Amino acid sequence: MKKILLVIFALISLNAFSQLQVKEGSFKYLPGGVIEDKETYTDGNESPMALIKISTENIPEQERLRLVFTGNRETQIIKRPKTGQMWIYLSAEAATFIDIKHPDYGTYKYFLPERLCDYCVYEMVLQYVNAVPEMKTGVLIVVSEPLEADVYIDGKYSGKTVKVITDISVGTHELEISKQGHYSVKKTVAIAAGETVNINETLQIKKISISTDQSGDKQEHNGHEYVDLGLSVKWANYNVGADKPEEYGDYFAWGEITTKTNYSSDNCKTYGLTNSQLQTQGYIDGEGNLTAQYDAAAANWGGNWRMPTKAEYDELLNNCIWTWTTQNSVNGCKVTSKTNGNSIFLPATGYYCDGASLYFPLCGYYWCSTPDENHIGCAYILHSNSSFQCAISCARSGYLSVRPVIE
Repeated sequence: MKKILLVIFALISLNAFSQLQVKEGSFKYLPGGVIEDKETYTDGNESPMALIKISTENIPEQERLRLVFTGNRETQIIKRPKTGQMWIYLSAEAATFIDIKHPDYGTYKYFLPERLCDYCVYEMVLQYVNAVPEMKTGVLIVVSEPLEADVYIDGKYSGKTVKVITDISVGTHELEISKQGHYSVKKTVAIAAGETVNINETLQIKKISISTDQSGDKQEHNGHEYVDLGLSVKWANYNVGADKPEEYGDYFAWGEITTKTNYSSDNCKTYGLTNSQLQTQGYIDGEGNLTAQYDAAAANWGGNWRMPTKAEYDELLNNCIWTWTTQNSVNGCKVTSKTNGNSIFLPATGYYCDGASLYFPLCGYYWCSTPDENHIGCAYILHSNSSFQCAISCARSGYLSVRPVIE
């Protein structure tokens, strides 16, 4: 642990501030300024480029030549040294920021204040600043026992321990440290400018009673039955919102923890978010699965219950015998373990979309906690009917059933 913290402090000291900056208010469009040879200044995609004339205030000529300019992936940049200036041509439509790098002065990210127009000319002033700027942020280091606990700052997911935040804003913040099977720690943290706050917490293991019924195949966790199918996780005997295996239970949009009376896709908060946005906003953890606060199984049943991952649905599909049948006059699949012969029943729940009920009682649809990396706005589901069973991708705006699991 000491070695980890030493590396952390070294990184902080090297990146505490940048010595390059664009002079405030210096970025300007030059009226009437147009690149004369338009055909020459198109990028590799034959898209028009714009020109920014950068005056380098108090930067020596030999150091000016060492400046490197880069942008986002779609932006191409051509550098042309001039006396007292550095001219850069860049893809007009794609450019949103410029990373200005110097091996001795550091790196400065400058976000363009406006969209660049085709073949237009702009100017700005780049400065070298010797003084350390006023610190408006501090450093927060969060360590837990056990490690790999989820860290939330002001309700937003921030990553796993050991977590280092080098630019946390000055003031008070609400910190939460949580890990499945442990009691969470919540506390208020005060951050002062330029100071480092170390938080080291030990998470206590939850004590939850588990009982076994007389049949031996069904057990209980936190008040809800589960069946051991001899797999990596144990499967609940019924859905969230149900009391019996054949009951449909409640329906949820992906990432929602409460059911609704109006099953409209407009109510789904996660629809349209990329996986990166899901993680930034705290919906998924570092492993790419729903965090406990947005998991319908964890939020409604508590204890160690959670929604299954796609890998766990694949395991269920590959290691069990699926038989289309009825239980108490309800259609569904009896899922029997090839390992120990125990079974669960998954009713043909159908689903809701834009207020309509679909595929009742022909198919079963159950959420995974895993979003689809290749399709924005989608997550994986278990789909079952009388002919086949598979894990497929589905829009997160639909309202599906949830069958929980525990480790």
